Amino acid sequence: MTVPIQVGTVYKHVKTGKTYEVVCFARNEANPAQQMVIYKATFVDPEFQEVCKWVRPCSEFSDGRFQPVDEDLSTKAYLNKYNVLGKQKKFPL
Repeated sequence: MTVPIQVGTVYKHVKTGKTYEVVCFARNEANPAQQMVIYKATFVDPEFQEVCKWVRPCSEFSDGRFQPVDEDLSTKAYLNKYNVLGKQKKFPL
């Protein structure tokens, strides 16, 4: 089952139950035909002490490993509901 990927949507990782927001799409430099999805955690990762950003092939992201969180809940409302926005650290770019 292929799950559609949309920027700004929050998805739950089926195995861990953790949630992530899709940030944007990119291409793999070594294989430009391979589309990648860039997504960020909706929580501060205790291992890295920051809100981590991750990348993986779109084919992996949409193969059922991630499922969208309630469609009626906007990303900002979801993050506010679980008090994630107040816990994020700000880092210089």
